Amino acid sequence: MILYIIYQATGNERTIEHDTDWSQFSYSYTCIIIFMVSFAMTAPKNTSIYNKINSFGVIFIMIIIIFVSGVGIYSLKNTDYTYDKAAYDEYLAQKAAGQSPTYLSYISLFQTPFAPLMGILGGGFYFHNIALSVCRNARNPENNVRDVFLGYLATFLTYVLCGVLGYYGFTGSSFASKFDDPKNTTGIILM
Repeated sequence: MILYIIYQATGNERTIEHDTDWSQFSYSYTCIIIFMVSFAMTAPKNTSIYNKINSFGVIFIMIIIIFVSGVGIYSLKNTDYTYDKAAYDEYLAQKAAGQSPTYLSYISLFQTPFAPLMGILGGGFYFHNIALSVCRNARNPENNVRDVFLGYLATFLTYVLCGVLGYYGFTGSSFASKFDDPKNTTGIILM
C-alpha cells in the first residue's frame, strides 16, 4: 500500500526487492513497520477491543477470500499453465518471434526465496494469539483445546486456499500484460 501511495504521489514505479536495502523504501523497512505495528497491537493485556473490531473484519476477510478464489478459479479455466521451465522458455522464444498467439503461464513449484512467504504465514498465525482472550471468556471452557485447534486449522486451510488459487489466479491470462512487462523482473504487480 505504501508503494502504491508513493507511486501515486511521485509517479515513480518501484518493485519490492527482497534483499536488504536501506537506501530507499524497501522490504527491509516494511519488516520494521510490520514488527512495530504487531508489537503495538499485542502488547496490551486487555485486547477485547480487537475482538469487537474483528467481528466486523470477518466480513472483509470473506470478501477477500471470495475475490481471490474467484480470480483463481477463473484463471484455471482460461489459462494454460506449465511446470516445466524448458517448455516455458520455448514458449517465450516463440512469442518473441511472433509465433505464439496463446498465453502460457509458468508455475514454479519450488524457489529459494521463500522467506517472505514464511514471514507472512508466521505473522498470520502470530496475530491469532489475540484469540486466546476469547477462550478465557468461553461459555464451555472444556472445549477450548478443540476450538483453538479448529481455529488454527481453518486459518491454515484459508491460507492454503488463498495462496494456491491466488498464485494461479494472478499469474493467469487476465494479468498477462503486467507480467509480460520487460521492466517487471520480480513478478510483482504495481497498479
